[in-house]
Amino acid sequence: MKFVKELEVAKKKEDEATKKKKNDKEERRKEEERTRKEEEKKVMREDQARRKDEEKR
Repeated sequence: MKFVKELEVAKKKEDEATKKKKNDKEERRKEEERTRKEEEKKVMREDQARRKDEEKR
């Protein structure tokens, strides 16, 4: 009985670790996506400012 209980606890810990790893990976992906989008917006604003500056000349 004790051995079965230990196996159940080990399995539960392993499942929790796997779930945490998956969640961490998803969070990293989301953060990278946010960063990429922010960078794209920054580049677009810079391009737009450059075009306006060129039009004024």
